[in-house]
Amino acid sequence: MLPIVFLAAWTVIRHMTPPNRCGFALAMATMLGSVWSGAQALERTEPDPSATSVAEPSPDPKDGARVLYREGSQLYDRGDYAGAIAAFEQAYATYPAAALLFNLAQAYRLLGPTQCRKALEFYERYLETDESAADRAEVLVQVAEMRGCVRASQAAAKTPTERSAPSTASQRSTGPVTGPSTMSKQLSRTVPTVSYVLGAAGVVGLATFGTFALLGKSHQSRLEQACSPACSPQQLEPMETNFLIADIGLILGVLSLGGASYFLLSPPPSDPVAANAANAANAANAANAAKPRSALGGLGKGAQLSLAGTF
Repeated sequence: MLPIVFLAAWTVIRHMTPPNRCGFALAMATMLGSVWSGAQALERTEPDPSATSVAEPSPDPKDGARVLYREGSQLYDRGDYAGAIAAFEQAYATYPAAALLFNLAQAYRLLGPTQCRKALEFYERYLETDESAADRAEVLVQVAEMRGCVRASQAAAKTPTERSAPSTASQRSTGPVTGPSTMSKQLSRTVPTVSYVLGAAGVVGLATFGTFALLGKSHQSRLEQACSPACSPQQLEPMETNFLIADIGLILGVLSLGGASYFLLSPPPSDPVAANAANAANAANAANAAKPRSALGGLGKGAQLSLAGTF
């Protein structure tokens, strides 16, 4: 390119007069200098192909959250709720989907009563984050259950001293509780009829003993004054009869009063019908306590919201 330019310039210069040749040469030199300067500037501003690189797209946070969600779901299904909580928390930190809040609440709830407060916190956050959740009514049921669990935990956390303080104060003011309580129970009990019968027989037996013992002693005194020591059997017979009747009365009196005391102080026989009813109620309560609870509204243990539809 440059030889052609110089050849054309030389041809033009040969046909010019000397003064014109000097002006043309100066103009050509100026033009060539400008072209050279522009080429140098363009060379400095042109980017180096080796220094440029194509920018890689940044990873989608949803993909990372899905990976962590699947890991947490597997741990959840195996019953490792603590591990599932760690995975769900990492997934939520990567991409804050409302479904992860629900999964965290479920995992905390299944850890037991000690985590009721955390489960309640995440259920409420889930409802606040997703106000149009389709399962809102079912989650509200879980919220009410967790609030009851929190109240029960707070009541159970009271110290034994606080729970026993009222009873201690009442004992200080009224004295021992066992004596009056036992006495009131004994007074309020229905006295068995057999106790009345045996008590009456005992009183009659003791009265008989006293009466005939006095009659026998009276006969004995008279015989000692009249014929002692050579009294005939006919004379001794009334005295011996009185003493015999007195002995029989004493034996009957003691036995009757002992029987009356036994029936009065022995506990009343238990009602078999009431006992059977109580046993049946206890068995029913035990069976109900052993039944597994569904996780939420019949969805079953491990029910979770799918993240695929929300990511």
